[in-house]
Amino acid sequence: MNGTLLGTIARLARSAGVTPWTLIEQLPRFWLRGFDGGDVVHEKLGPKEARVVISEQPLMRFGYFRHGLAGTAESQLSHFCTRAYVRVERFEPRTLSTSYRYQWA
Repeated sequence: MNGTLLGTIARLARSAGVTPWTLIEQLPRFWLRGFDGGDVVHEKLGPKEARVVISEQPLMRFGYFRHGLAGTAESQLSHFCTRAYVRVERFEPRTLSTSYRYQWA
């Protein structure tokens, strides 16, 4: 049911002009609502490619959290494009930050 509802919302959003960039630009707001601590910034690398960095988040020390977050992001992003890829680029233990590469078609 969740997939059907999200799929319907995504189709409506696409018809209204929502793109993956719309979602990425809202990540800091979503992060504040869902997590205690940490900061999110993004950088546009190309027309369909971005780097998202989450820093100062204690849960980042756990690999399953970092990679699970990538899978969740990929799943959500895929509602707004044909195909999405999100992968962990780098984890920095000193600052508890992780950079992710977002790509889509």
